[in-house]
Amino acid sequence: MGKTVQPTLENPFIDRNQELHALTRAEEEACYNDLKARALEYCKLPIKEFVECSKEHNVTVMWTCRDKLKTMNTCLNTR
Repeated sequence: MGKTVQPTLENPFIDRNQELHALTRAEEEACYNDLKARALEYCKLPIKEFVECSKEHNVTVMWTCRDKLKTMNTCLNTR
């Protein structure tokens, strides 16, 4: 029907020869997605432990699984 436009990550207004430059929205989103994937992979065990605990304790999950939640959040926040 029409042309398909391939999105580019290059911003014509930013000089790429500089050491530091502001990220474009696409670059920022790609960095965020990569960081999130790495953090989830690194913290797989604490996440799994919290999920298992939360499946066992429906109503009391905030009290009984608090230590697992803190471990999971600490792991995710350090990555």
